[in-house]
Amino acid sequence: MLNPSYVLPSRKTVSNNIIPRLYESCKNNVQCLIDSTVAVCLTTDCWTSNKNTSFMATTAHFFDGNTELKSFCLDCTEFSERHTGDNIRAKLMTIVSNWNITHKVTAIVSDNAANVTNAIQKTNYRQVSCFAHTLNLAVQNDLKDISSVTLKVKSIVEYFKRSHHALAKLHATQNQMNMPQLKLIQDVATI
Repeated sequence: MLNPSYVLPSRKTVSNNIIPRLYESCKNNVQCLIDSTVAVCLTTDCWTSNKNTSFMATTAHFFDGNTELKSFCLDCTEFSERHTGDNIRAKLMTIVSNWNITHKVTAIVSDNAANVTNAIQKTNYRQVSCFAHTLNLAVQNDLKDISSVTLKVKSIVEYFKRSHHALAKLHATQNQMNMPQLKLIQDVATI
């Protein structure tokens, strides 16, 4: 409307020219930052989507020249090979090689899955278990001891999630008691 003579780029132009140029520019900027640091820590994970497609992602973490923590996803692609230690190791080494950080990797953080741990050990890099994942496994294990209580709490939360009238009464009671209106959170299992 501001410039009637302007012609919007076609979908093909955006897909074939603009996005690849933006990607290369961003990748070059990240590469420059990585090249200027002395040490890089990686995190990696494999998962399967709801459509049963497997993926693997690897993220680099490092401090820049101003001691500011930087994190960049180096790779997040479909991983159709079997999730064996050898295949995961090969993928990790390809990523490390592509980003020219073979001599900079100080450790790789991952979940406790045997195949991923095995893969990292085969790279000869230090493997560090993800603290959050380990803590979650411990908590999930201990929650089994109080499963009857957690089932009751879940059913209460579900009741308030399903009934607007009940939720309104809960909010009114919280207000009457001068309590903050806290939001009920549904439990979602993380494996």
